[in-house]
Amino acid sequence: MISTYSKFYYGVTIDRENRYLDFNEGASDLVATCDVGTYSITDLATELQTQINASSATGDYTVSLDRSSRKITISKASGTFDILGATGDNVGNDILPTIGFTEQDYSAISSQEGQSAAVSAYEPQFKLQSYISTDNWQESISATVNEATDGRVQVQKFGTKKFMQCNIRFCTDIAQPSNGPIISDTNGVANVRAFLQHLVEKNHIEFMPDKATEGTFETFILESSEAAKDGTGYRLRERWDTAMPGYYDTGVLIFRLLE
Repeated sequence: MISTYSKFYYGVTIDRENRYLDFNEGASDLVATCDVGTYSITDLATELQTQINASSATGDYTVSLDRSSRKITISKASGTFDILGATGDNVGNDILPTIGFTEQDYSAISSQEGQSAAVSAYEPQFKLQSYISTDNWQESISATVNEATDGRVQVQKFGTKKFMQCNIRFCTDIAQPSNGPIISDTNGVANVRAFLQHLVEKNHIEFMPDKATEGTFETFILESSEAAKDGTGYRLRERWDTAMPGYYDTGVLIFRLLE
């Protein structure tokens, strides 16, 4: 049981066409190159900070995320720098649009915040159902149980893995009363489809059990769905069985915690 409305952050993938950040500290032009892969927005901020500092002569940059606005800020502790979003060598293959920055030159700055959110947000319209938190679901990895002749039992394992389970119910475009349990969203069905599409591509997401407490989150990958045991497919079910056309459920989704 979960008593709060939840929120997910999703939609961050880095490939060879959006992995670069061109910048200058006053001498020659520099480039930070992020590793290709799927990221949570928090992990991408860390990766970008690591790669900027690796390319920098001073190594005093911070990349931070405002979890409310979902905007990223790039800051330098001492002196100024330029971001070469219009004149760098990698314009068109740079990371700026991905992290919410306009592709332009930012000159002689010590700190710059992006103009738009660096990650998509999905807010279920109803409190999550069939919910099991990671506190309540844990399994051993490659566990082997050995029993000695005297009855002693020994378990050998290679760590543990944790899971979260939920069913996203009552996804709908139908307008709802302001004091009702379902939140109105005129694009509710399209929004859940976009979120599910990201999930089945095995991308990383951040989950906030309480959308009002954005600093409390866990990072997950979709482990399985009712449509695909390996988490590579989804099935939205319209609620004809309860005479509620226009309302959809995702069925049970199981997420694996990334630690």
